[in-house]
Amino acid sequence: MPKPRKQQISLDATPYYHCISRCVRRAFLCGTDTANGQSYEYRRGWLEEKLLVLPQTFAINIAAEATWTPTLGELWTVILRRMPDFP
Repeated sequence: MPKPRKQQISLDATPYYHCISRCVRRAFLCGTDTANGQSYEYRRGWLEEKLLVLPQTFAINIAAEATWTPTLGELWTVILRRMPDFP
């Protein structure tokens, strides 16, 4: 059964959080589909635009961001930092 975020996140332990989104096989977040040659690189700009809105909306800073394609699927990872002046 899922736990509420209040039980999962400890603000006293660390201000940094590593968030991951994974695309399964044959689903491309960014990059080129090798089967049909279709490019999904335009999505990278969308992700960046949405990511830059987060600090304006939530009490976080973006520490790092990366997209890569390992063997089992494409990963998008973001390191978020809680703003120090917010409890």
